[in-house]
Amino acid sequence: MSLPNAEFVFLAACQTAMGDSELVNESFHLGGGLIAAGFCAAIGTMWSIRDEDGPRVAELVYKHLFADGRQPRATDTAEALQLAVTVLRDEGLPYERWIPFIHMGV
Repeated sequence: MSLPNAEFVFLAACQTAMGDSELVNESFHLGGGLIAAGFCAAIGTMWSIRDEDGPRVAELVYKHLFADGRQPRATDTAEALQLAVTVLRDEGLPYERWIPFIHMGV
């Protein structure tokens, strides 16, 4: 699929990067499907997350990606997620609040 502006997608919902144990021959989850459709990178979650954590991590990720007025690039998204997760860890949140978030793609 031709998606010339499809750099990055942030999926701030539960289990957006988790397959289905009932459909073991199906390898795609929502995040993987969007990468297959043409996105360069994605952030999703492996497990359920708390309602406040998705928007908070998204805010921190996008804050890094848009810092200094720059245009976001897919190549910066893994670092942006790492920095966001580090903030949650430094705030003393338990690991189950920050560990579900994963990066896929470039």
